[in-house]
Amino acid sequence: MRFLIKITSLIAVILTIQTVYAEKPSDFAVRLSREITSNGSGKTTYKIHWENTAKTIGIAVYKKEIGGSMWLPIGQIDSIGIKKGIDSWPVDSEPMEYMVQRIFLPSLPFAIATNIQYDTVRQMMATGYIVIGEDRRLPDSHGTIALVIDSLVAKDISSQIDRLEQDLKSEWWKVARIIVPRAEKFSGVSVLKTKNAIEQLYEQEKNALKAAFLIGHVAVPYSGLIRPDGHPDHLGAWPADAYYGDMDGVWTDISANDSVSASRQANKNIPGDGKFDQNTIPSNIEVAIGRVDFYDMPAFHDSNKQESLYDTEIALLKRYFDKNHSFRSGNSLSIPRRALIDDNFGSYSPEMFASSGWRLASICDKDSIRTGKALNILKDSSYMWFYGCGGGSYVSCSGVAVTTDFAKQPIKSVFTSLFGSYFGDWDNTNNIMRALVAADGQTLVCSWSARPHWYFHCMGLGYTVGDAFLASINNDGSSSMYYPNVYFTQSFPNGIVYQAGQRGVHVALIGDPSLRMAMGGIPQASKLSISQPGTFTQLKWQPASDPNVQYIVFRADSTGKSKLLTDIPLQSTTSFNDSSVVRGKYHYSVYSVKLRNSPSASYYDANGIPIEGEVAVTGITEQIPINNEFTLDCSPHPIVNYANFQLNLPCSSAISILVSDISGNEVVNIKLPIMSNGNQKFTWDLNDASGQRVPAGIYSVNAKGCGASVSHAVVVLGK
Repeated sequence: MRFLIKITSLIAVILTIQTVYAEKPSDFAVRLSREITSNGSGKTTYKIHWENTAKTIGIAVYKKEIGGSMWLPIGQIDSIGIKKGIDSWPVDSEPMEYMVQRIFLPSLPFAIATNIQYDTVRQMMATGYIVIGEDRRLPDSHGTIALVIDSLVAKDISSQIDRLEQDLKSEWWKVARIIVPRAEKFSGVSVLKTKNAIEQLYEQEKNALKAAFLIGHVAVPYSGLIRPDGHPDHLGAWPADAYYGDMDGVWTDISANDSVSASRQANKNIPGDGKFDQNTIPSNIEVAIGRVDFYDMPAFHDSNKQESLYDTEIALLKRYFDKNHSFRSGNSLSIPRRALIDDNFGSYSPEMFASSGWRLASICDKDSIRTGKALNILKDSSYMWFYGCGGGSYVSCSGVAVTTDFAKQPIKSVFTSLFGSYFGDWDNTNNIMRALVAADGQTLVCSWSARPHWYFHCMGLGYTVGDAFLASINNDGSSSMYYPNVYFTQSFPNGIVYQAGQRGVHVALIGDPSLRMAMGGIPQASKLSISQPGTFTQLKWQPASDPNVQYIVFRADSTGKSKLLTDIPLQSTTSFNDSSVVRGKYHYSVYSVKLRNSPSASYYDANGIPIEGEVAVTGITEQIPINNEFTLDCSPHPIVNYANFQLNLPCSSAISILVSDISGNEVVNIKLPIMSNGNQKFTWDLNDASGQRVPAGIYSVNAKGCGASVSHAVVVLGK
C-alpha cells in the first residue's frame, strides 16, 4: 500500500466542471482528535483518534517538528487492523505536528479529468492534521508586529489603535507603527513606499518582524495573470498583499500583458503599470500579512448616523476594533470550540472544497462540527469557526449570504472562511468577505479557502492565525507539505493531487494576523520587592487575582542581556531566590503565565506586561541558609523490579519526569500533579509509554519542577 505519495501532476480544476460524485467533502478530511488516558499510577498516554469508516483500507501516521519540513512515518495500519477497529495511534507528549492519511475505496466507479484524459479512480486518500503536545514552553515573546496604518484613518481611530497596541503589548508583542499613504485608486508608487517601510522595519528588527497588520485603505498590490476561480472574464492581476510579506523574492513588472480579458479594470495588467507579473509567490513569505479595510462599503451606510461613506468606513473600523478588544480581553475563552459548515457545492468537483471546513475538527471539541445555514444559526449562536461555500459574485456566496445580509444582522463566528467565484478578488465595492468581517457580532477574520485550501491546525498549540496564513500560502504545490486530497488512477498510480491556487499571489487574510483562539484572562501580580538577605537576591510579590496563574522570572544585567531563570513556571509560590548573581546592577521582571488547554494540546501563555524592579548587588552579607534546591535521588542501585525516586521540592509544583535511553530516545514521560514543597516520593514500574517493560540498560531520568530541572542516571537489570 502506498503511504508516501509522489505528486506526479497538479490539476487546476475550474468551477465549470459540473460532475457530481458519490463521495462527499467530509470523506476527504480525516477528522482527528486527541485522547488522553491515565492508568491510575500517574502514567499518562496520548493518542491520535480518528473515525473508522467502512471504505477505509489503510491508515498511515506521520509526524514532524513544528515548522519542520519533513514528515517521518511512525505507523501503518493495514486493512486487517482497520477491520479490527483500530482507530487511534500512540504519540509523544512533546509538541509535534501529525498527519494521518486514510486510503479508501470509491463508493461507485467514477472518472476524473486529468491533463491526459478522463481517468478511472481506483483509490483515494484523505488527510488530517493535528498538533499534539503538553506544556509547550512559552516563547520569549511573539516577536514584532507592524501596525501599517492608512494616514487618513490614523487620526480618526487613534484611540482604538492605542488600545490595540496596549493589548498587543500585554500579549508579549513588540509593536511598531508605520503610517503610510492612503490609496483610493491603485498606485504602484504607494505600494512601493509601503513595502519599503515594512522592509526597513524588518531589517531593523533583525528578522524579529513576524506580522504586519494593514489598517485602512493601505495601497493594494496587484499581481499576475490568474483566474483561480476559473472564469475567463476574471483573468488578470488580483490583489496580492503577500507581496508585503516577502522579504527576499523578486517581483517584476515587465511581462504580464492582458488588457482585454478581465471585465474589471483593476484586473487588467500590462507592462510598466505598477502591477506585478508573478502568478505565484517567488519565495516563501516571511511576514504574516493581515488587512482590515472597509473602504467603499455603501451597503453598511446609515444616512441617519453618517454623512459620508468615509464616516461609514470609520464607524466600521471602530466596531471591528471593539470586537477585537472584546475577544482578546477574555471573551475568547467563552466562545465554544466548534465549527459550522454551510456547504452549497457539495460533491460536484473532485477538489471537494468544503473539506477545508471538515479539517477544522482537530482544533474543535470532539464531534463539534455542525452543518446548517449560517444566517439562521450564527445570528444567535456563537461558533469559533465557520466555513461557507457556494457559487459567487463579488457580493454574494450562493446559499450562504449576500453582503446586505451581513450589513443587517450580527454574525457570531470569529474565524471564518468563504469560497466561491469572484469574491476572492476582495478589493471592490461591498465585497462579501470584507462585509463578513465588517458585520456586527464576533467575526474578526475571513479567508478564501479551497483554492488553495487553508490549514489552521497549528492554532491548537497557541499559534496565531497569521501563522496559519504562512503555512497555507507557503504550502508547495509540487511536493505538498499538506495534501488536500489524492486520487490514484490508472494513469497516475502513485497519486495525483487535485488542487488549484497553491502558493498563489491571491492568498489573503482579511483580519488581524495576531489573533489566537484563546486570549486574555491572565491578571498581573503586584508589589514586587527585591532584597539581599544573604548570598542571594530574593524576589517577593503579591499574587495575581487568579489562583491558577503561575510565574516566570527574567533577569537582565547592566548590558541589557536577558536570561530566563525559571525553565518551568513557578506554581503556588510568590517568591524566588536567585543565587547566581555577582556584584552589579540587575533588572528583574516577573510575568504572569497560564497553562492553556485546547482540544489538541496544552501550552503556556503570558501576560506580557511584567512587574519589574532593579537591585544593585553589593556582595556577601549575612549568610542565611535557604532551601532553594530541587534534588532527585533513586533507589535501589541497580534496579530490578521498580525504581523509587525521592524528590526534594523547594516549592509546590507540578512535576514532569522524562525517562530516556542511552541514545536519548524518549522512553516514557510522566506528568505528576501539583505536589507540596518538601520530600516527595514516586515509583516507576520500569514500563515504557506503551506499557512494555524496558530492556536492561542505562537510562537518564530528568525531572522538572519549581522552575528547575535535575537529572539522574539509573541502571536497569534484566529479570
